[in-house]
Amino acid sequence: MAHSTKRWRLTWPSPAPRTTVRVSLTYFNSSSAKYVLDLLKRLEDAHMAGATRAVLEWLHAPDDLDMMEAGRDYKSLLEFPVKLVGGGP
Repeated sequence: MAHSTKRWRLTWPSPAPRTTVRVSLTYFNSSSAKYVLDLLKRLEDAHMAGATRAVLEWLHAPDDLDMMEAGRDYKSLLEFPVKLVGGGP
């Protein structure tokens, strides 16, 4: 049986001058991490094109080292500001 994959696109008809995305997760796995990265890469594209000034605020519980590390990983992969904010969920 053939199956099709639909790809989604993220578009902003008229983006704000500044876009802040706040991510607050208590858990995610490698599959969802990939989808989050895909979304953030689209935001990076808009940022690099000058369509908006993007900022990611990655919230994590102060004692959640895994989520803190995930935020650091995204910070190293993205070409726009990423703020790690302890005290999340």
